[in-house]
Amino acid sequence: MFKPVDVEDTLPILLDPALQQQAISPVAKRRILSEFRSNFPSNDVDLGKELIITQVIPLLKAAKSDPNRSLLWMLDGLSHPLSYSVLQTQFFEDDMEVAFQLLDLMHDNIYSQPDETIASDYDELKNLAYFLASFFRLEAVRTHLKKHLTLDFIEKWALLCPRFEIGEKLLYIIRDLETPLDIPDPLIRQMESFDNSRFKILQKALLETSPLVCVDELAPPQARRASLKAVKLATETLSITNSSRSQRQKATQVIQEFGTIALALVQQADFPQLTDLWMDIITNVRRLIDSNVILKDEAGWYMDSIIQVCKACVEDGQSGIVDWFAGGYLLTDYMKQIADSQPDAAENLIGHLFKSSILTSPEMFALFAQLGEVAKRAALSNVDVLIRYAKDESDAGIGMIPRMIMNDHPEPFFPYLRDILEIPNLLSVLLPKVPATHFEVSDVDLLLRYASDAGLFALVPTAIDGIIKLNPSKFTDEAVIRNMIEKLNSPDSPMAAYFAISSYAITVLTTISSSSKEGCQIACPIFFELLSNVLGKVPRHSSTHTAVQMILTSLANSAKFYPDVLLPREKEIMDLRNDPVSNEGSISDTLDLIYNNLHGVSLQALTEKFSNSMKSLGINPDDPFFDAVKESMDREEREEYDCMLSYNWGQQPVVIRIRDSLVARGFTVWLDLEQMSGNVYGKMAEAVLGSKVVIPCLSASYEASGNCKRELGFAADQTRTGKKIVPVRMENTNFTWTALITSGLLYTFIDGSETPDAWERALDGLAKEISVVVGKREPVSSTSEGTSEKTQDELFEQAIQNAQEKENQIWGQQECVIKIRDSLESRGLTVWIDLEAMSGNVYSKMAEAVLGSQVIVTCISHGYEASGNCKRELNFAYEQSKYGKKLIALELEDGPFTWTDEILNGIDRISVKRREMLEPFEWNRAMDELSDAVKSAIASTAAANVAVEPTVPESAAAVVQAVEAPAVVAIPVSTPSSSNVTNESVVDTGIVSQLQTRIDDLERRLQESEKKRAQEVERLGKTLSQQIAFTKAIANFLGVKPPSEE
Repeated sequence: MFKPVDVEDTLPILLDPALQQQAISPVAKRRILSEFRSNFPSNDVDLGKELIITQVIPLLKAAKSDPNRSLLWMLDGLSHPLSYSVLQTQFFEDDMEVAFQLLDLMHDNIYSQPDETIASDYDELKNLAYFLASFFRLEAVRTHLKKHLTLDFIEKWALLCPRFEIGEKLLYIIRDLETPLDIPDPLIRQMESFDNSRFKILQKALLETSPLVCVDELAPPQARRASLKAVKLATETLSITNSSRSQRQKATQVIQEFGTIALALVQQADFPQLTDLWMDIITNVRRLIDSNVILKDEAGWYMDSIIQVCKACVEDGQSGIVDWFAGGYLLTDYMKQIADSQPDAAENLIGHLFKSSILTSPEMFALFAQLGEVAKRAALSNVDVLIRYAKDESDAGIGMIPRMIMNDHPEPFFPYLRDILEIPNLLSVLLPKVPATHFEVSDVDLLLRYASDAGLFALVPTAIDGIIKLNPSKFTDEAVIRNMIEKLNSPDSPMAAYFAISSYAITVLTTISSSSKEGCQIACPIFFELLSNVLGKVPRHSSTHTAVQMILTSLANSAKFYPDVLLPREKEIMDLRNDPVSNEGSISDTLDLIYNNLHGVSLQALTEKFSNSMKSLGINPDDPFFDAVKESMDREEREEYDCMLSYNWGQQPVVIRIRDSLVARGFTVWLDLEQMSGNVYGKMAEAVLGSKVVIPCLSASYEASGNCKRELGFAADQTRTGKKIVPVRMENTNFTWTALITSGLLYTFIDGSETPDAWERALDGLAKEISVVVGKREPVSSTSEGTSEKTQDELFEQAIQNAQEKENQIWGQQECVIKIRDSLESRGLTVWIDLEAMSGNVYSKMAEAVLGSQVIVTCISHGYEASGNCKRELNFAYEQSKYGKKLIALELEDGPFTWTDEILNGIDRISVKRREMLEPFEWNRAMDELSDAVKSAIASTAAANVAVEPTVPESAAAVVQAVEAPAVVAIPVSTPSSSNVTNESVVDTGIVSQLQTRIDDLERRLQESEKKRAQEVERLGKTLSQQIAFTKAIANFLGVKPPSEE
């Protein structure tokens, strides 16, 4: 594309044969001449004179003998700068001979040429005449002619007087000089023969010029240009509203005729000489099409010629056309038109533009931004070119395109991952989307360069972690691993300001330690070094307990799979129990888990929680049941069943029928028929541990039984290991402690009074619930006691371990939740939060907390979904929402989630994840959003007048409950009544009575409100009737038609 040049380098471009071979386009030549004129050094006499002598004069001499007629195309462009040069007489004050030599050359090579050779329209001829007349008016010329005027000079220029208005100036000079020359009268008459109407004749001739001349390669260059100027004038005539009818008819005819040869024109070799005029015509025609002066269907040549020109410019690289597109605006405009009518052609052309250097990078970006999907498809087919541009970080044009399309279309960029690893601004977009299979082991070193990069530090560890998981055997060099962890845990990392140790470094090290025994042997010493460093800092970092928790969790995993690697350092781990950090979060529980993984499962990590849980049911810690449980859990072998029936002796006949029906459906069932003589507690524990499903048969006597409390309480504790509770309700009564344990669980009502069909439907429903846990069973032909000799010791122990690991996660979000509480309290809210795992009567406290709070904020995480108590708590809160209780959901971790998604369906969620914890701005934004949501919920509750009176102790705040731990809750499901399956949950009689009173009061208020509303409607109706009657009366009085009552 044309680039400006210095004035002293302009005209040589037109003369030098070597430069001509560089295919300097006609457009570039025209611009060179224009620049020569505008940049002519009028203040530098020496340079100006040198340019005229060394460039202008040789150029004119070359014009006469030009074999390719290339200068004939340029005469309309040459006349202006050359005439301008002549007028700079200050350059020739000492040597007018040079000026007149230049004048003679202009006479012979320009002015003596026919009109159609030197100019394409009358305006250019008028300009030539003006410059010539101006020359003869110069005082320096008159002074020179006093000495050198000859008859030959007069005769030579008198021949031009009929064509150019210079005769009057020549006669004035002759008479003013009082020359002794004898000038013949015919010569004088010739100088006086200029006809001013000649230019009007030329103008009319231009209108009559046929468009066909422009494709006649034998016609003079300027005549061909004049032909296109006639077409341009025709398009302008149609644009003028006051054009006469005949003018518009003639113009329409010219345009139609041009349409027949337009495509042939743009395919000619000389088209670059005419491109400027063609563009003017196309621009005018588009306006006429847009204004419906020309119908688009009648101008098919218009788009065909545009496509051909763009193709010649883009694909063939014809510089004569390209140079007209300086700035890229016109080309972009044409490409938009092509994209609208022929998108495939546009896509192909844009692809060529990406590969060429026709447009600058910013111009190419502007084109891409305006062409939408067509440009996007072209870009995706030229990813290699885009990446080449993107490597230039300073490129604010085409280099930005990959970022714009990579987010939605990452796959085409995967093959160029090696290149993108060198381009940080692209890597930050692509890295989260690249599957680990596309990386090579050697890429880890490239990724580590960005470990402290503000935009990549959170993405790099994930990619490295994926590479390690796919290639574990490649990461067994201790020096390499240490270098990796050092960079991921660099003090320059953005995480260093917020965390004692980078969680990303711990994650990667965990992957290495769990990938192989060799990896564990390398990683564990590094874990202990990190542990020592974080605990040895004085003062300790505020997130020390979080870092310790993460390291211990990783070590627990190592102890599970490679205990022999960790056993030599067991004392070092267990000494942490003496460190204050063990009292924070779940660190103590994780130490228990490590111990269990090293030595096998015991009650060490379970005793305290189990004891508190049973204590909430009224079972004292010194109850012999605990010893029986411990003894049963230590036993290596036990019988296993699909389910056990837990019941009170008074319901035995019905329970036996249930047992028989389940056995007939193929289930193995444990049932005590002898009131468990001997070691009662041990048998109870054995039955619970050996059954996948526990079926409590609930009744008033069941709630009153101490053994039933022990049995169902232990079963509830074992839900952490995957144990499931499927309740059967045998009486319609008010349940208390059993209601909270079974809250949210589907129950089946069976009291033994059912008809045969109803009995079968109820048992089918119960069997369906059991099958969800144990799998489908085939019916058997005969009943049995349901005993089984199957043992699955290894699977059972694994289930215990998995349950313990899940429990360790439950309090993992405590730091975040405490921070949430502090933020809400700072915004004027009072908050209830459990920080002590609710010892004592757990279920009563859970119920009081829910009932005593106006808004419940549930903090969702994967650990939340794994907690039985959280399941009961959230489901109970959900049931209370029908009485006006409000729920708000916070997501502390990324999903997917299961039952919480169903319970909280339709409730907006607020994200409080890693980013919000790291960035104060994001945290405050999230807390403002949460605070506004809580206050709005409280306001809406108060407006509806359905607030529930708090029943919590005075020490507990009664506004917001921020649930700390994660839970497992079942969404309430309605089933047909014929199956006797329901999900009703009831709390103790006092709470129900309080709620019922509140509901009765609410119904009374609603009835009063409805009555008042009806009275108000009646009053407004009467008022409206009066207003209509009044309006009619006024209308009748004024004699106008009254408005419709409607």
